[in-house]
Amino acid sequence: DSAGCTLCACNPPPTCSPACQNGGTCTADNTCTCPPDFTGSQCQNSASVSCPGGCQNGGTCTPTGCVCPPLFSGVNCEDRRECPVEGARAENECGHSCVCRNGRLVDCCRVRKEIHDMTQAERQTFIDTYKASYGDITALIESHKNNFFNGIHNPGEFLPWHRWCILAIENILLQRNCRAVMPYWDWTLHSSDPWNAPLWSDASHYYGGDGGGSCVTTGPFRNGQFTPVSGTCLTREFSGLTPTA
Repeated sequence: DSAGCTLCACNPPPTCSPACQNGGTCTADNTCTCPPDFTGSQCQNSASVSCPGGCQNGGTCTPTGCVCPPLFSGVNCEDRRECPVEGARAENECGHSCVCRNGRLVDCCRVRKEIHDMTQAERQTFIDTYKASYGDITALIESHKNNFFNGIHNPGEFLPWHRWCILAIENILLQRNCRAVMPYWDWTLHSSDPWNAPLWSDASHYYGGDGGGSCVTTGPFRNGQFTPVSGTCLTREFSGLTPTA
């Protein structure tokens, strides 16, 4: 009415396109929460087919079967491996590097990987968690935008400010999924042709390609699948070369 707006107009429900399948719930824009028996970005994969019996001990069901945490193995991640010898390093259930002490894994630290060295499941976990957590990190993104010309790109501030920002974003992701550690790109591996590196492919576990100065139309961040803080679409325009070292 003239005194305000209706509830549906002020708080529109999230939309998912394509729609969630198999009883999945659209919990945020283009983010489906799947029932236990289904996986995938639209809940399109049946866990009962690829993971009969389900994945135990924090295992993740993928179309090719269960992906087990490092301390577990077996078809359904049902077998727990013993902690290695005293003082040895081993990964915990989050994939973090720990020290074996008195039969327990302690002093754990996250391990960031070059994006092309990650498994497909690891990349998909990161992409899915980033998109699901996007609403929680918009304040950091806005901070970068607002401070872009206020010193954070000066030689003395560029590295420490951006290291802090990446760590803050990563901490938010880990609250949702402890395995969603931020990857990095070693661009020297593709310095002769950086914009054809695999990470720019259309696969759901990579970043999608160039937008030619307009909306990105491929990959998990394409127009219609991801809405940045601008409220429009993610734009990209690739040009130039990356450093060789």
